[in-house]
Amino acid sequence: MRLVCVCPNPAIDHTVVVPALVAGETIRGVESLTNAGGKGLNVARFARGFGARVTPVTWLGSLGADFMRALALRDDLDLRACVAPSVTVRVCPVLADARDGSVLTTSDPPATLDEATWADFVALAAHASAEADVVCVAGSFPAVAGADAAGALLRAVAAAAPTVWVDTSGDALAAVRDGFPAAGLKVNLAEARALLDGEVGSDDGDRGVDRRSGARALAAAEALSGGVRRVVVTAGEAGAAEATAAGSRWQAAPAVRARNPTGSGDAFLAGYLCAGRGPLRSVADPLLAGVLAGAANAGSWVPVVPAGSLLDLAREFGGGPEPGR
Repeated sequence: MRLVCVCPNPAIDHTVVVPALVAGETIRGVESLTNAGGKGLNVARFARGFGARVTPVTWLGSLGADFMRALALRDDLDLRACVAPSVTVRVCPVLADARDGSVLTTSDPPATLDEATWADFVALAAHASAEADVVCVAGSFPAVAGADAAGALLRAVAAAAPTVWVDTSGDALAAVRDGFPAAGLKVNLAEARALLDGEVGSDDGDRGVDRRSGARALAAAEALSGGVRRVVVTAGEAGAAEATAAGSRWQAAPAVRARNPTGSGDAFLAGYLCAGRGPLRSVADPLLAGVLAGAANAGSWVPVVPAGSLLDLAREFGGGPEPGR
C-alpha cells in the first residue's frame, strides 16, 4: 500500500514531560521530543512506525521550513512541501505531568496564507495523490484569503486518489459530509456530535469509558454513514465504532496506564489504515489495529508508536463486548 498523508496545517510539536506542573515555577523536563506535527504529519510518522510506505505532503512557513524538513528526515519521512513566504511555522508545546498524568496542550493560531501558495499546495497534494493507493487528509485548515481552502483541496485529492479518508472538524468536516460522499470519515465523538447537532445524546466528552460512550459512538457512526459511507468514530479510552454499507460494530480498547493521550487519534488512523500489512499483518482487523495504536500512544509520554508496541498490546488483548444501546 502506498499511503499519502496530506497535512493542511503543519506545526512543530514539542512535548516536554515534567515531574509536576507547578504554577509560578521554572520546571526542568525529564524527557522531551520534538516532531514535525500537525495531524497529517502525525499520521504519517505513526504509519511509518508501522512499516508503511508513506509520503507526507504539506506546506511550510519559510521561517522554520528547514527545521521541519530535518525532523521529517530524522523520522524517515519522504516529505513533499511547498514554502509559504513570510510565514512562520506554528509551534505547539505540550506539557505532560509525570506525577498525575495531566496534560497541557497549546497551539499557535493558524497562519493566513495567500491564494497562490494554497494553489501550489493543492497542486502538490493532487500530484502525490495520483500515485497513492490511499490518501488521508488530516487536520484543521489555515485561513486562505479569497479561497475555499478545504473545498479546493478536497476536490483535487478526491479527483486524483482511488481511496480518500478525512479527519478534520468544524466547517471542513461539514463540507466533507455534504460534498464528498465517497470519502471515508474518521472523527472523535465530540466532533461527530457537533456535526450532528446533538442527535446522539448528551456529551460525555471523548474519554468516557462507560457503555453510553460506545452506544453514542455507534449511533453517530451510523448517522454519518447513512448506510453508504465508511465512518469511524473514536470514543477515547472507551474504544471506537465503525459503520459501513455492511453494517456497524464496536471495538472496545484495552486498559492501559494513560500517560499522554495527545495524538492518539492520529495513531488510531495510522493503525486503521496499516492493519494486516507488513509488521501489522497479524492484526488484520482495521478497527482493532486502530484502537490498539491509540491505546499504545496514550500509554507513552511522547508520541512514538512503533509496530512492536501495538503488537505487544495485541498479544494481551482480545476484543470487547458490544456496548449497551
